Amino acid sequence: MGSLNQYPSLRSLIWIIISGYKLSTSILKERPDMKTLQATALLFICIGLSSCGSSSNDVAATSSTACTISSSPFPVTASGITAAPSRPGLLYAEIYAATASAAASKGVSNPLTVTPLQALVGDGRYYAAAVEAYVWGLPAEQFWEKQGLYFNSSSPLPVNTLYLSSSIDTGSTIVSPNTSVLYANGFLDLSTNPYVVNYPQSSVYNVLQIMDAYTNVQASVGSRVNTCGSVVLYYANASYADQVKAAYPNNSIAIYTPQAWLIGRVAVDTYAVQTQNGTPQTPYQSAYGVASSPLALWQSQNVMSQYSLRALTSYVNTNGGSVKQSSAATATTATQFFSNLSAAIAQNKLLVNYAGVSNGILNAASNVYDQSAMFDNFSLIGLTATGYDPSALNLAQKDLISSGYNNAITAIGYIAAGSGTTSATNYWSINTSLGHYKPDYAGWITGAATAKVGLGANLPADGAYPQLTVDSTAATLTGSGGNSYALNFSSVGIPPITANNGFWSVTVYDSSNNIYSSTTNTYYYTSQVGGVYALGSIQ
Repeated sequence: MGSLNQYPSLRSLIWIIISGYKLSTSILKERPDMKTLQATALLFICIGLSSCGSSSNDVAATSSTACTISSSPFPVTASGITAAPSRPGLLYAEIYAATASAAASKGVSNPLTVTPLQALVGDGRYYAAAVEAYVWGLPAEQFWEKQGLYFNSSSPLPVNTLYLSSSIDTGSTIVSPNTSVLYANGFLDLSTNPYVVNYPQSSVYNVLQIMDAYTNVQASVGSRVNTCGSVVLYYANASYADQVKAAYPNNSIAIYTPQAWLIGRVAVDTYAVQTQNGTPQTPYQSAYGVASSPLALWQSQNVMSQYSLRALTSYVNTNGGSVKQSSAATATTATQFFSNLSAAIAQNKLLVNYAGVSNGILNAASNVYDQSAMFDNFSLIGLTATGYDPSALNLAQKDLISSGYNNAITAIGYIAAGSGTTSATNYWSINTSLGHYKPDYAGWITGAATAKVGLGANLPADGAYPQLTVDSTAATLTGSGGNSYALNFSSVGIPPITANNGFWSVTVYDSSNNIYSSTTNTYYYTSQVGGVYALGSIQ
C-alpha cells in the first residue's frame, strides 16, 4: 500500500487484524529510510473458511437433527469449579510492573505512585485496591456501560434484539471500529429463555462472536466456523440448561453469565458505490467504485439481513427471575465506575468459563473459574455486589481511592498502547491472546488493556489486532510539525491472503480511538467520516 498523506493534527495508533492466518512479523517491517506510520491505524487481516451450506433457515429452532454437523465445534467444559487467584496485592504488583515497563518505553514516569510494598500496609492498601478493582473490573463495567448506552439512548435498542447496521460505523459504540465491516450488535438476557441466533450463509467474510458479561469470547460462528447457520445460546445455571444441551448437542453454547453480548461483522468495501444506484462520493470511488461489487454496501447489507434472533420459549428457567438490565451512564468518577461495576456483578455473578487459545482458536476443553474471593478483596474500599459505599472510610482513604482510580486509567492506557515493543518487530505490538482472558493476574491486565482500546475484540483466528503507536525511530506518531509517514511493503510484498474471503485493512484513529478526521487526503476523503475510511486488500 502506498504512503498516507500528511495528517496535520494526528496523534494515533496502528492496528492489524488477522483472521485465520498466521502472520509473519516480516510483513510488518519497513525500509530503514522510511518512517512507519504513526497514527491510530488498524491493519485488519481476516480469513474465513468456506461455509457448509447456503440456507439461512431457523435450523436450530426446528430440530436438533436438521443440522448435519457430526459434533460440536465448541469447547467441552469440565465438571467442577476452580477458584481464581485472589491474594491481595499480587494483582497490583503485576499492574505496577507492566505499567513501569510501558512508561519506560514512552520515556515517562510510572503514574502509579504507591509501590507494591506500600500497597500491602496502611492506607496504601486503599490506593492499591482501587487500582486492582479498576483493572479487574474494566471489561465488566464497560459491558454494563454499553448496555446502558443501548437501552437508554434517544433511540433505545431493547434487550434481546439484534441491531443490524445499515451504514459504516464511525461512532463510539464500537471501540476502535473497523470501517471494512458492517456491525451487528445485541445484548441478550438468557435468564428466562435460551435464544437461537441465525447467521449468514455466505462466501463473504462474516463472523458472529458470542461474549459473556466479562467480554470473554465463548464461541464464534460464521464463515470460519459454521454450524449450518444457527446456534443456540443458554444460561449454564438455568433450570433448562440440561434440556437445551440434550436437544441441541452440536450447536448450543453454555454462557456462564445470564447476560451475553453478540457482535457480528460482515465485510464491506467502503469505497464501492454505496447503493445500487448511488453516486460516487470521492475521486477514488469515481475511478474504481462499482455498485455490482459483491462487497458494495447494498450487497453486504443483504448478507447482514440474514442475522436473526428468537427466544426458545418452550424452555423456561425456574431458578430465579430475569436479571435487571443496565441503565448506567458513562463513568467519569471513581464513584460512578465502582457503582456501575457493582451493578454488573450483582446481575452477572462471578463465574468465568475459560478454555484458552491455541493457534488463534479456543482449545477443546474449558474450566469454570470462580472470582468471588478476588472480588471480596474490594470490600476494603466499599465495593460489593450490593453497591458501592465508601462512607465508612475517612477523607484521606477516599482521596487515595480516587487517586488510584485516576492513575489506573493512565496506567492501563500506557499498557494498552503497547509496551516492550522493539525494533525487531518495527515497534508493532502483536497480541495473539485477545478475545479470551484467563481469570488470573496477567489475564485480567490483558482484558483491561483490550477493553480500553478494543472492547469486544475477536479471537485471533477471526481477527487479530497488531498495533503501532510509534514510527521506525520509536518516536510517537504525530502529524504536528509537518510529519508524513509511509507503510511500506516493498521488501516483503503485500500480506498474502490465501483464503477466498479474507482481507486486511489499515484504519487510522485519533488518540481517543475514534476514526481520525481530516480533509487532507482529498483522493480518499469521504464526508460521512470527515476523513478517510480503512484501506487495504479489498481496495
